[in-house]
Amino acid sequence: WSIEVPSLELHWSAAAKEIHEIDAGEIPTAAELVDYYVPEHRNRIRSAFFGCLGDGVPFDEELRLCTARGREAWVRTIGEAVRDASGTIIRVQGAIQDIHERKEVERLLATTLESIADAFFTLDRDWCFTYVNAHAERMMGRRRGDLLGRNIWEEFEGSAETIFYREYHRAVTENVSVIAEDTFPVGGTVFEA
Repeated sequence: WSIEVPSLELHWSAAAKEIHEIDAGEIPTAAELVDYYVPEHRNRIRSAFFGCLGDGVPFDEELRLCTARGREAWVRTIGEAVRDASGTIIRVQGAIQDIHERKEVERLLATTLESIADAFFTLDRDWCFTYVNAHAERMMGRRRGDLLGRNIWEEFEGSAETIFYREYHRAVTENVSVIAEDTFPVGGTVFEA
């Protein structure tokens, strides 16, 4: 898709029209485009678009929309400004991708992980939390919002001296499964991982 500046004339690919479930010959206006998003996501797309249009700030958003046929779907929409030789923004262009299936899988996985009785969390390659279930929040005495994106070894003083540190690193280095039991520096609780 692209939107010309200053006319705000919208150009859509066949795939973008298919995602929105509109007829091939139909071309909505830029203003009507925002109305496809569910009410709670309209301000986000407006803010992202006008930030790109006015200041050239690129965007990458995952939002829900309601298609022309009334079906709700998750999409990823990205946009960037195109400037002329003098630096004036002449177009905002981007892409839209249907990610509904992926979001449904994520929702089902989160529901499953929240329903298990065990503490469960995931870490990325930098040892930062990427997921923390409610039981893990209680066991660690920390809210997931305070842990996500943070390094486990830095967040819990003394954790780098535990068997977990050694075994987690061995699991990554050797690409093997490990089982470890130790007292984690969270209230002196014994954990098995």
